[in-house]
Amino acid sequence: MSLRRFTLLFCGLVLCPRAFAQNASIRDYTVPVSTVQNLRADFNFNYSAAGSDLTGRNGRLGFTYTRFKDALSFAYSIDAIGSGALSRDTGAAKDTTQFATNLATRVKKYILWGTAIFAFGDVGFDYDKTFDRPATAVTVGLGDGRFIDATSLAKAVRVEEFLLREKAISDHLPKDHLIELGHIIEKEREYKERFGSTYRKWWFAAMEKLIRESGVAPRGIGAGGILRINEVLFQQRVNSRFYGSEFSFGVNFQTTAPYRGVPRRDPAAAAGFRHAIPLGWRSQFNQRLEVNSPFTGQFGKLYSARLVSDFVYEVSNRIDFTVRDILRAERSQGRGRQVGNSFGTFFSFFVENKTSFVIGVQIDKVQREPWTRSFTTSLNHRLL
Repeated sequence: MSLRRFTLLFCGLVLCPRAFAQNASIRDYTVPVSTVQNLRADFNFNYSAAGSDLTGRNGRLGFTYTRFKDALSFAYSIDAIGSGALSRDTGAAKDTTQFATNLATRVKKYILWGTAIFAFGDVGFDYDKTFDRPATAVTVGLGDGRFIDATSLAKAVRVEEFLLREKAISDHLPKDHLIELGHIIEKEREYKERFGSTYRKWWFAAMEKLIRESGVAPRGIGAGGILRINEVLFQQRVNSRFYGSEFSFGVNFQTTAPYRGVPRRDPAAAAGFRHAIPLGWRSQFNQRLEVNSPFTGQFGKLYSARLVSDFVYEVSNRIDFTVRDILRAERSQGRGRQVGNSFGTFFSFFVENKTSFVIGVQIDKVQREPWTRSFTTSLNHRLL
């Protein structure tokens, strides 16, 4: 097969929507409030020995928490990462420990009704074992943009796919009914608060009623259809689906420096751009650009910039393929320009009960330094 044909085939598989999703696209989905909450724990451990002698052991435990809410007049986001590591190499008398914490929060207030223009405030918190104290910074400014979480519609589309395979429905759901099915799926918390431990019965009944009213299953979807809905929502993994973009510009102030005796850095201009693009029903592309430059005589000459790109492709209902690239560029006083890049590919295998096994390869390169390559495996468990 020629390279051109392979490229066309790959683009067709990844970028084109599945045939069963012709009645709606992700951008058809709108909600007054988008809310996402996710708490994950990652663990990996490596041990090696020669006879009875320890030659090395390395372990890492990490936590990642994300919370996002975007309403018509107000929005906020919280991203927190914490990790601890333990290692011992050949000849070492004791273990070496490390830990680090990073917290980033943003609060947005939409200031012009009917538009996506907002005022925002960011607070950043970093702490490492080597720091004397936490490093904190505050950014205030203006921006324009909005994000919509369409994950519930992606779940509705997968439910439709499974019901078609089961022949529980005679045809695709009409566009309006498919979107409304997504809205019902998104109301899981409302049903849980109203009906308690038996909420699934009433939640699934509302879905079946909607499907019956659409005309594709006049007699209902039966027990087999209910089992397929339960399988999609609780035994499979559907990755987050977002669409939208956001541009912001503000002023960044460092409120505390990490080391005692080191002065706080000068206030800096901070510009950012983020966008999320769903590629059909299997893929998602996210990108975030951040640029800072100090308000001094070196404005524009001294800077730091970071571009983070993520691509996620659902190979199957239980396997995800992820590509992540982080490009960093910095020019500081006395060090000149330095560019670094980190590129990684990962396969995530969904096991059961919100647990996944992740295997990946990462390549790092910093200007004027040798390449580094690493192979990683870990267990990932979603707590929320």
